[in-house]
Amino acid sequence: PAADVDVSGTSNEDLAAAVDAQPSRKTSSSGGRRRRTPSVKTEESMDSLTAAMDIDNPPAASAEAKEWEGEEVLFLKEVAKDVTSFAWNPTRQSIALGSSSGRCQLFARDSVASGGFSRLRDLPDSTGDASDVSVVTWNPRGDRLAAGTLGGSVKLWAGELWGSGGGSAEMNLDGREAEEEEEEGAIAVDHPTTPNSGPILKSINAFTGPVIAAKWSPSGACLALGGVDGTVLIWEGAGDSGTDTHDGTRRTFRHHSGPVLDVDWRTDDSFASCSVDSTIAVYGNWRERDDPQQVFRGHTDEVNSITWDPSRTVLASCSDDCTARLWRTSQASPVHVLADHRMDVYTVRWS
Repeated sequence: PAADVDVSGTSNEDLAAAVDAQPSRKTSSSGGRRRRTPSVKTEESMDSLTAAMDIDNPPAASAEAKEWEGEEVLFLKEVAKDVTSFAWNPTRQSIALGSSSGRCQLFARDSVASGGFSRLRDLPDSTGDASDVSVVTWNPRGDRLAAGTLGGSVKLWAGELWGSGGGSAEMNLDGREAEEEEEEGAIAVDHPTTPNSGPILKSINAFTGPVIAAKWSPSGACLALGGVDGTVLIWEGAGDSGTDTHDGTRRTFRHHSGPVLDVDWRTDDSFASCSVDSTIAVYGNWRERDDPQQVFRGHTDEVNSITWDPSRTVLASCSDDCTARLWRTSQASPVHVLADHRMDVYTVRWS
């Protein structure tokens, strides 16, 4: 990584990069875990990191690790075996879980007073794809849920997940409104579905391998998907109502030579993708052009995660090369390299 980097104009947003301290999830062609040579922290590398920050507003010192126990820990009951993915709803007190059986479950807040969560429903699925759910994601409004699977299918629940009523109602675990208050199996939820309604399932099979990444556009009009087959699929109209399993417009992009590990939207007209091939592709005006507007090269190993900062001007990435990097579309090289991790960096997020 470059030691002398021009960081003038770098966003003052503090970057939070999380590294998984467990053994690497990536394996070599021989099946053994790849070994990394730990990087050594130097005074120069720390000075370079400090230069990228706002020295007038330094970040707060890291808090000590806390072990959560007793009443501080909430366990979800009736969870499907082997939870493989999850996503908090952005607008409601609820969570979606994906499992190794191909099932997706919704859990909702019991009541404000109790603070507990109970299973609201198992989402219906008639696709026949029982492979592991690899990723789940809510649209910005929190009323559409998409799930990708290791079997290559994409499932979308786009109907009355919650209903329009407010307050709390007694519901059965399958989503039906309870006829009697004492009916066995009834739970109280803050966002009930309307009687006799259910989520509408849409599905597509556009990948030849597992679906690894899924993100909704800022408006929720488009869904970006990345697969092990190296393709990025944009499904426009995925959030529209209707029962047609093939509605909307889909476009496929095949720039990457290896599996696509993450995607992120800059605007509804621009998105980025990263891959095992160590590159990051930025697409602009994607409805009109098939090739990337720009390709960032600099990582020396698989790029695991990417995310645009809140101003949508700086892209952060992290990689198996033990670094996180900041990029601007105005230049080909990174504006800064965070090079002090000693193992693969799997996730990067902005504060």
